Amino acid sequence: MAIRNVLRPGMRGEVVKQLHKALAEVGCNIDASDAYTWVTAEAVACAQRLLSIEPADGLYSAETSAKLNELLKMRQARQPLAEEQITASVSAMVPVIRNKLLPMMELGLAAGTVDPSDYDVLKIGIVHLEHALAAEAAARK
Repeated sequence: MAIRNVLRPGMRGEVVKQLHKALAEVGCNIDASDAYTWVTAEAVACAQRLLSIEPADGLYSAETSAKLNELLKMRQARQPLAEEQITASVSAMVPVIRNKLLPMMELGLAAGTVDPSDYDVLKIGIVHLEHALAAEAAARK
């Protein structure tokens, strides 16, 4: 939603309602009303920080509008991950978990700062992931 004028607290109308919907789409927890309240200003300031806009003053300017629209377009164009991409990501994570996280958890276990059941759950999870990846690789052959 492109704007011509700066939107600020106290304003009302359909354009404010559209702003609320756009903010909700990018993860701001805001109801779609037609009033620009201090809650709207806080949500806009949060979005401005996310979008690296300075100052993050809560005023919905042309710059904020352009960057928010760009983010919305990127989110809408985002395609779901293909199964192969997910498998590749999980395959890459398993060695990191096994070789880095498990040893750290073992140190925490020895120091008494890690719950043994959490450690066991992680180990079992790694084994299940490795078996699932192996089964999937075998099925592809």
